[in-house]
Amino acid sequence: MLDVLLMAALASVAAGVAAALVAWWAVEPRLEDAIALEESHAEVPADHVHEDAPVSRSVQRTAGLAAGTLAVALGGGLLAAVAGMAAARLGFAGSPLRGAAVAALAGGYAAGLLPALAYPANPPGVGSPETSAARTWMFLAVVGIGLAAAVLAAGAWRRVERRGRLPAVIGAGAVLAGGVGAAVLVAEPVELPAGFPADVLWEFRRGSLLVQGALWLTLAAGLAAAEAALGREPAA
Repeated sequence: MLDVLLMAALASVAAGVAAALVAWWAVEPRLEDAIALEESHAEVPADHVHEDAPVSRSVQRTAGLAAGTLAVALGGGLLAAVAGMAAARLGFAGSPLRGAAVAALAGGYAAGLLPALAYPANPPGVGSPETSAARTWMFLAVVGIGLAAAVLAAGAWRRVERRGRLPAVIGAGAVLAGGVGAAVLVAEPVELPAGFPADVLWEFRRGSLLVQGALWLTLAAGLAAAEAALGREPAA
């Protein structure tokens, strides 16, 4: 058990670093553009728009960003490790680390890919503050649909696997595609304010998706590499 948690922690640190680097490169410039647009439409001078913020932008885009991505990666790694150990005990995975790697991919599908397709991230200035609570619940609903679809896809894989790898892939893929369709039907699009540049929105959303991909794929790859390096089933 300690081996699994240690490997998950190491993979999480690598995933957090990778996600932070991608965020600095792909998201932060577009975030600055969105903040500048928001300030340009504010009724107070731009220098005073964010003066009461508890954390300055310079801290947010450096230490805050690194701490945030690392915290998310560690949380995802811990959940993946717990899911992997449970899957190994129940006979769904050959080893806890292998199960954790698969769980990390499922987390990337549910918390990264699905929201990006059905309920994509928006920069500052998009969406009314009055609807923030509703939008938060909608995002969580999309993630919940993704987790349910991932579990059902694992069950479909296990049921069909005896007939061959290709039918298992098709069955699990069909369930995951159905999850995307269900999330798209449930999610309500956020209306964009008039005049908001489409290129800023697109690049922000693309960057957010790249961050999610870097986090979850690095985490899964790290767990798979740890399982391969150990060459044995860690003690549960």
